[in-house]
Amino acid sequence: MDAVCLTDHDTAAGAREAARIAAETGFPIFVGMELSSLESDVLLFGSDRTEGFNRAEYAEIRDMIDFASCALIPAHPFRGGSAWLTASELIRRYHDDFAALEAFSTNIGEGDSEHIIELAAETSLPIVAGSDAHAPGLAGRFFTEFDDEIGSGAELVAALKAGRFRVGSEDLTRRRADAEK
Repeated sequence: MDAVCLTDHDTAAGAREAARIAAETGFPIFVGMELSSLESDVLLFGSDRTEGFNRAEYAEIRDMIDFASCALIPAHPFRGGSAWLTASELIRRYHDDFAALEAFSTNIGEGDSEHIIELAAETSLPIVAGSDAHAPGLAGRFFTEFDDEIGSGAELVAALKAGRFRVGSEDLTRRRADAEK
Protein backbone atom coordinates (compact mmCIF):
# COMPACT_ATOMS: atom_id res chain seq x y z
CA MET A 1 0.00 0.00 0.00
CA ASP A 2 1.53 3.28 -1.15
CA ALA A 3 -1.02 5.71 0.33
CA VAL A 4 -4.48 5.93 1.85
CA CYS A 5 -7.48 8.18 1.41
CA LEU A 6 -9.27 9.12 4.61
CA THR A 7 -12.93 10.05 4.18
CA ASP A 8 -15.03 10.73 7.27
CA HIS A 9 -18.78 11.24 6.98
CA ASP A 10 -19.63 14.88 6.27
CA THR A 11 -16.41 16.35 7.66
CA ALA A 12 -12.72 16.69 6.93
CA ALA A 13 -11.99 17.75 10.49
CA GLY A 14 -9.25 15.10 10.72
CA ALA A 15 -7.25 16.70 7.90
CA ARG A 16 -4.75 18.44 10.20
CA GLU A 17 -4.08 15.28 12.17
CA ALA A 18 -3.73 13.27 8.95
CA ALA A 19 -1.26 15.84 7.57
CA ARG A 20 0.77 15.65 10.80
CA ILE A 21 0.91 11.85 10.66
CA ALA A 22 1.81 11.89 6.96
CA ALA A 23 4.62 14.39 7.61
CA GLU A 24 5.99 12.37 10.54
CA THR A 25 5.86 9.01 8.75
CA GLY A 26 6.40 9.99 5.12
CA PHE A 27 3.31 7.92 4.27
CA PRO A 28 0.85 9.84 2.07
CA ILE A 29 -2.65 10.36 3.46
CA PHE A 30 -5.16 12.09 1.20
CA VAL A 31 -8.18 13.54 2.96
CA GLY A 32 -11.63 13.83 1.49
CA MET A 33 -15.17 13.47 2.77
CA GLU A 34 -17.96 10.96 2.42
CA LEU A 35 -20.96 13.21 1.90
CA SER A 36 -24.24 11.77 3.14
CA SER A 37 -26.73 12.81 0.51
CA LEU A 38 -30.28 11.53 0.78
CA GLU A 39 -29.83 9.49 -2.40
CA SER A 40 -26.37 7.99 -1.91
CA ASP A 41 -23.10 8.61 -0.10
CA VAL A 42 -20.65 10.49 -2.34
CA LEU A 43 -16.88 10.70 -1.87
CA LEU A 44 -15.50 14.21 -2.34
CA PHE A 45 -11.82 14.96 -2.91
CA GLY A 46 -10.20 18.36 -3.44
CA SER A 47 -12.63 20.60 -1.57
CA ASP A 48 -11.44 23.42 0.67
CA ARG A 49 -14.72 23.16 2.52
CA THR A 50 -14.33 20.83 5.51
CA GLU A 51 -17.93 20.57 6.72
CA GLY A 52 -21.40 22.06 6.47
CA PHE A 53 -22.78 19.81 3.77
CA ASN A 54 -25.15 18.09 6.19
CA ARG A 55 -27.57 15.42 5.04
CA ALA A 56 -29.41 16.90 2.08
CA GLU A 57 -30.47 16.05 -1.42
CA TYR A 58 -27.55 15.77 -3.81
CA ALA A 59 -28.97 18.64 -5.92
CA GLU A 60 -28.46 20.94 -2.92
CA ILE A 61 -25.01 19.58 -2.08
CA ARG A 62 -23.73 20.01 -5.64
CA ASP A 63 -24.41 23.75 -5.44
CA MET A 64 -21.75 23.95 -2.69
CA ILE A 65 -19.00 22.22 -4.70
CA ASP A 66 -16.31 23.74 -6.90
CA PHE A 67 -16.23 21.13 -9.67
CA ALA A 68 -13.06 22.59 -11.21
CA SER A 69 -10.96 21.53 -8.21
CA CYS A 70 -12.92 18.51 -6.95
CA ALA A 71 -13.57 14.89 -7.85
CA LEU A 72 -16.74 13.11 -6.73
CA ILE A 73 -17.42 9.38 -6.60
CA PRO A 74 -20.70 7.75 -5.49
CA ALA A 75 -19.65 5.38 -2.70
CA HIS A 76 -21.28 1.94 -2.33
CA PRO A 77 -24.37 3.30 -4.11
CA PHE A 78 -26.59 0.26 -3.55
CA ARG A 79 -25.49 -0.79 -0.07
CA GLY A 80 -28.42 -2.27 1.77
CA GLY A 81 -30.54 -2.47 -1.38
CA SER A 82 -33.12 0.04 -0.15
CA ALA A 83 -31.77 3.00 -2.14
CA TRP A 84 -31.23 1.07 -5.38
CA LEU A 85 -33.61 3.07 -7.55
CA THR A 86 -32.75 6.41 -5.96
CA ALA A 87 -28.99 5.89 -6.32
CA SER A 88 -29.38 4.74 -9.94
CA GLU A 89 -31.45 7.80 -10.76
CA LEU A 90 -28.89 10.07 -9.08
CA ILE A 91 -26.01 8.58 -11.05
CA ARG A 92 -27.86 8.66 -14.36
CA ARG A 93 -29.02 12.25 -13.86
CA TYR A 94 -25.70 13.69 -12.63
CA HIS A 95 -23.17 11.30 -14.18
CA ASP A 96 -21.21 14.25 -15.60
CA ASP A 97 -20.51 15.35 -12.00
CA PHE A 98 -18.71 12.11 -11.17
CA ALA A 99 -15.14 10.98 -11.84
CA ALA A 100 -16.01 7.29 -11.30
CA LEU A 101 -18.29 4.87 -9.46
CA GLU A 102 -17.14 2.79 -6.51
CA ALA A 103 -17.81 -0.81 -7.54
CA PHE A 104 -15.75 -2.78 -5.02
CA SER A 105 -15.28 -2.40 -1.26
CA THR A 106 -15.83 -4.36 1.92
CA ASN A 107 -19.30 -2.74 2.01
CA ILE A 108 -20.39 -3.79 -1.48
CA GLY A 109 -21.77 -7.25 -2.18
CA GLU A 110 -20.88 -9.17 -5.33
CA GLY A 111 -24.36 -8.75 -6.84
CA ASP A 112 -24.25 -5.01 -6.20
CA SER A 113 -20.80 -4.82 -7.83
CA GLU A 114 -22.25 -6.37 -10.99
CA HIS A 115 -25.05 -3.78 -11.09
CA ILE A 116 -22.61 -0.93 -10.46
CA ILE A 117 -20.37 -2.15 -13.30
CA GLU A 118 -23.41 -2.22 -15.62
CA LEU A 119 -24.37 1.30 -14.55
CA ALA A 120 -20.78 2.46 -15.05
CA ALA A 121 -20.84 1.10 -18.60
CA GLU A 122 -24.21 2.74 -19.26
CA THR A 123 -22.95 6.15 -18.04
CA SER A 124 -19.40 5.78 -19.44
CA LEU A 125 -17.89 6.13 -15.98
CA PRO A 126 -14.81 4.19 -14.86
CA ILE A 127 -14.92 2.17 -11.64
CA VAL A 128 -12.79 2.45 -8.51
CA ALA A 129 -12.34 0.25 -5.47
CA GLY A 130 -11.77 1.15 -1.85
CA SER A 131 -11.49 -0.65 1.45
CA ASP A 132 -14.15 1.37 3.28
CA ALA A 133 -12.23 0.10 6.30
CA HIS A 134 -14.19 0.56 9.51
CA ALA A 135 -12.17 -2.06 11.40
CA PRO A 136 -8.58 -3.28 11.61
CA GLY A 137 -7.61 -5.71 8.89
CA LEU A 138 -9.92 -4.29 6.23
CA ALA A 139 -7.57 -1.68 4.75
CA GLY A 140 -6.18 -2.79 1.41
CA ARG A 141 -8.67 -5.57 0.67
CA PHE A 142 -9.87 -3.55 -2.32
CA PHE A 143 -7.91 -0.65 -3.77
CA THR A 144 -7.38 1.64 -6.71
CA GLU A 145 -3.99 1.57 -8.44
CA PHE A 146 -2.97 4.79 -10.18
CA ASP A 147 -0.91 4.93 -13.35
CA ASP A 148 1.26 7.74 -11.95
CA GLU A 149 2.65 8.47 -8.50
CA ILE A 150 0.24 10.69 -6.60
CA GLY A 151 1.96 13.31 -4.47
CA SER A 152 -0.83 15.73 -3.61
CA GLY A 153 -4.57 16.08 -3.33
CA ALA A 154 -4.60 18.04 -6.58
CA GLU A 155 -2.76 15.20 -8.35
CA LEU A 156 -5.27 12.71 -6.92
CA VAL A 157 -8.17 14.77 -8.29
CA ALA A 158 -6.47 15.11 -11.69
CA ALA A 159 -5.80 11.35 -11.92
CA LEU A 160 -9.38 10.53 -10.94
CA LYS A 161 -10.82 12.95 -13.49
CA ALA A 162 -8.50 11.62 -16.21
CA GLY A 163 -9.30 7.97 -15.45
CA ARG A 164 -5.62 7.13 -14.93
CA PHE A 165 -6.25 4.16 -12.61
CA ARG A 166 -7.52 0.59 -12.33
CA VAL A 167 -9.08 -1.46 -9.54
CA GLY A 168 -7.32 -4.12 -7.52
CA SER A 169 -7.92 -6.49 -4.62
CA GLU A 170 -5.95 -8.75 -2.27
CA ASP A 171 -7.23 -11.74 -4.24
CA LEU A 172 -6.19 -10.27 -7.60
CA THR A 173 -2.75 -9.39 -6.22
CA ARG A 174 -2.28 -13.00 -5.01
CA ARG A 175 -3.34 -14.36 -8.41
CA ARG A 176 -0.86 -12.10 -10.22
CA ALA A 177 1.94 -13.19 -7.84
CA ASP A 178 1.08 -16.86 -8.34
CA ALA A 179 1.05 -16.43 -12.14
CA GLU A 180 4.54 -14.89 -12.03
CA LYS A 181 5.99 -17.90 -10.14
